[in-house]
Amino acid sequence: MKTQIRIIGIGRNGCRLLDGMMACGLREELATDAFPAIAEIRYIAVETNIDTLGCSSADVGFYVGGGFSKDSGPEVLERMAAQTRAIVEHVIHGAHLILLLTGLDDPLECVAAAALAELGRAKNILTLSLVSLTPVDVSRSNPAAADLARIEASSDALYVFPADDCAPLGSAGFSPEEAIPTPAGDLINCANVLAKFLCQPHGRRVGFDFQDLRTALIGWDEAFRAYPEQAIQSKHRYLRWVASLDTPPAELAAAAIASLPLKSAATVLMYIEGAPRFSMPHIRNLVAPIVAEAPNNAFIKYFVEVDPGMPEDALAISLYVRTDQPIPVLASHAPFAP
Repeated sequence: MKTQIRIIGIGRNGCRLLDGMMACGLREELATDAFPAIAEIRYIAVETNIDTLGCSSADVGFYVGGGFSKDSGPEVLERMAAQTRAIVEHVIHGAHLILLLTGLDDPLECVAAAALAELGRAKNILTLSLVSLTPVDVSRSNPAAADLARIEASSDALYVFPADDCAPLGSAGFSPEEAIPTPAGDLINCANVLAKFLCQPHGRRVGFDFQDLRTALIGWDEAFRAYPEQAIQSKHRYLRWVASLDTPPAELAAAAIASLPLKSAATVLMYIEGAPRFSMPHIRNLVAPIVAEAPNNAFIKYFVEVDPGMPEDALAISLYVRTDQPIPVLASHAPFAP
């Protein structure tokens, strides 16, 4: 069962971030992996300007706000929120993760973004919101503050970017590296392994529930405000590689220990996929050294899936680590020849 991810851009800046994320080629990267993709991604644009919507390259586009005005009163805007929820609800059905991208520079966009965050929470979908804000302190002086509070209350994590980070998306010939801050890609990579726990019944049987998912990703009460690219990159690490079952487990464990900040880990999640001849000794010899390296009070979970469709000598390992302290930048992959 693939993890279902919906990446939704709302409004002008949100759709710019969405275009930048598409330019990064995450879906194409997953599709060209050595084995079937672990996630299915759909890009969705939600716009209050029909002309802007027509320029989007998203898989699905929705025009909302027809007949509504930016100067409409609260009751009218609430009707628009209900319209937004009704239009988008079927697209997020069955999703395990929603990544919400928006800027809060238009009252209609604010209402739409808050409505979608609330819809995700109501459906118990892991909802991560990335919001680009102007330099003005919106929490004090901007009318969008109430909508930002609604988004934060309904999101499992809120990441706020300076609005300038969207600027390169409006220029011709931008590169994927400029298109979106690095942490957005890191966030999706981390969320992939987290969402896999959520969507697997076995994950629940080992005691991994929705609140654990939030705790594992962002800690208890943490929210990255300004410059999240530094905070996310300095506290979160995701590692995925494909190896051969004939590779000594101790060698694989050593590679993980060398590549990840396990000694300072607050959370360690391991998702291991193996061919049918994958055995318990493989698990024990791979997991035990990694667990031993982490602190005694770390939140540690691992899940093993035997996939009959994998080549008979294949092993795929996904590792996610979160620390409470900033850590140096490390390599994101530790490749082994299958």
